[in-house]
Amino acid sequence: MQHPFSRITLSLAALASVLALSVEGSTITISYSGGDGCADSVTGSGPVSYGSQQSPVTCTGVSFGGVTKVAGEATLTTMSLRLDGTGPGFFKWAQVRVEDTITVTGGSGAGTLTWHFAMNGTLDAGDLATGSMVYLDGLGGAAFADFRACGGGTTVFGERCSFDNIPNPPGGIRAAQPHEAVNDIRSISIPFVFGVPLSIDWRFHEVVYNGCVNFNSCSPASVVSGVVGSSGAGLFNVNLLPLEVVNTNGSQASGAVVMSDSGFSYATEAEIPEPSSLLLLVTGLVVCVGLVSRRARRD
Repeated sequence: MQHPFSRITLSLAALASVLALSVEGSTITISYSGGDGCADSVTGSGPVSYGSQQSPVTCTGVSFGGVTKVAGEATLTTMSLRLDGTGPGFFKWAQVRVEDTITVTGGSGAGTLTWHFAMNGTLDAGDLATGSMVYLDGLGGAAFADFRACGGGTTVFGERCSFDNIPNPPGGIRAAQPHEAVNDIRSISIPFVFGVPLSIDWRFHEVVYNGCVNFNSCSPASVVSGVVGSSGAGLFNVNLLPLEVVNTNGSQASGAVVMSDSGFSYATEAEIPEPSSLLLLVTGLVVCVGLVSRRARRD
């Protein structure tokens, strides 16, 4: 099993595949599938919502009769979902997908753009062989953030019921419990070229599944039971933090601007002065204070 890392740098081959020009701006889609006849989606170019925390959209599957409840909200910087799946069936799945084309200015040549996502919410799995999970991926690649909850009957399935809860550095693999509270940050780094449009494609997934059916190694319970979201009727939230823009030489890009085709300007991290610059600044302040004090005594 390949466990996600908190920082993943995409290859140059992947970079070449996402540098296509786009004039469509941004697109946000919230969709779900109940795996038994329930499926729907909503798409927009601005903030998108689907159902509400108090009254999520509810669908009863025509194939098995399982119930799927979904609520979601999304913008270019937030992805929030709540998925509640119960009853007969194999899985329930919901996703927020954010597509955008951005251009980084304020420098020249190549650089690295690091995205930090703050993830907050809870996962609950029902009894027997059921589980729930959330994960983030981008540009169709592997997941770089992964959290799971598993019922007592699914802990024997190893990979499906474990996750890297300390991904930077890796090595914090542990078994998932029936209830998991998440409050963490996951990051991914993407190479870019100043002034060249870059397409991004973030996907936030929530899944509630039947472990027996997925692995075919125990008596199929044919029952899904689990909730992905916050306590009560809340959503599981993913919030984008200020972007980190780094030049080819590894220094933080001063004055970099990350602008969407849609006209939205992404927040970027403030430049952190280098030790030598910070020393010059402190020295200058000391000199200024000394001059002011000398002038005050003279007057």
